[in-house]
Amino acid sequence: MSFSFPPSHLAPLLTLLMLLAAVVAGASPTVDLGTAGDFAILSKSGVTTTGTTSVFGDMGTSPIAATALTGFALTLDASTQFSTSSLVTGQIFAANYAVPTPAKMTTAVSDMQTAYVDAAGRPHPDHVELHTGNLSYQTLSPGLYKWSTTVSIPTASSTLTFDGDANDVWIMQIAGTFDAASSSRMVLTGGAKASNIFWVIAGATTFGTYSHVEGVFLAKTNIVFQTGSSGNGAFLAQTAVTLDAATIGEQTYSYSYSYPPQQGQQGQGQQGQGQQGQGPQGAAHGAAPGVDADDDEETDGAGFAVLAAGFAVKAGSVSVVAVTLTAMLI
Repeated sequence: MSFSFPPSHLAPLLTLLMLLAAVVAGASPTVDLGTAGDFAILSKSGVTTTGTTSVFGDMGTSPIAATALTGFALTLDASTQFSTSSLVTGQIFAANYAVPTPAKMTTAVSDMQTAYVDAAGRPHPDHVELHTGNLSYQTLSPGLYKWSTTVSIPTASSTLTFDGDANDVWIMQIAGTFDAASSSRMVLTGGAKASNIFWVIAGATTFGTYSHVEGVFLAKTNIVFQTGSSGNGAFLAQTAVTLDAATIGEQTYSYSYSYPPQQGQQGQGQQGQGQQGQGPQGAAHGAAPGVDADDDEETDGAGFAVLAAGFAVKAGSVSVVAVTLTAMLI
């Protein structure tokens, strides 16, 4: 018994699946933070706060001692391995606390530095010098971005949007400084996650008054939160972090949408209602849609069933939701 593969009526589908697989293979892999990812704030030179700051998550510093954690009114735990503060929902660690904290902090800082080197060294950027570093009112698709100069959100009250799904990754390589103007904000759409947005900044990082930012900030130098600013993600600085009535790890600006939008629901749909599960589906048994199941001559005696092939196309990028292809002799 002989048969041809692929049959002529399935060749276009197989080509599409291979193209989708290539898109997935070309996506930027995430950055491994190691144990540095356990911290909302991590620094080498200390953390200072004024005003009523709120930090949701653990905070730590090393190799400097706990005396560099100022403004938090620290209370040392009975174990002497960590301290607490009314301003921090989590534990606070420093290099001079009791064993095993010194080793824990040495490892975390090392992992932070390793993550910075990894992310900063990623080759083959998808976008170079995009908008000459002016990100006000821009929407960024997933990928690797590279700038050789300063990057900013310079317009007050403007937005920067990250549009992608929960598996998409953004890496932002910035050779200069990064500044977010007062009351500017970063917005996540389509299910994008702050934990998959990596800012790799060689210069100083400053968030203006009442601004809001999203992502993992790997800063070569210092990070400054000006009065009333907020951030969702992790803030990992190789020098110091300064807070002024800031909120860390809360107040995410996130919008989801359905595609195609339902009447009266544009911009309000729940993630997954349109982007997942709405792609074309073949029958569980028998031929693909539009194909004569009895056409044995064209397949030389071989029948092929497509169990599922779903995909979504959005904002100039392709996201594969599910692809399963089964071939069987009839």
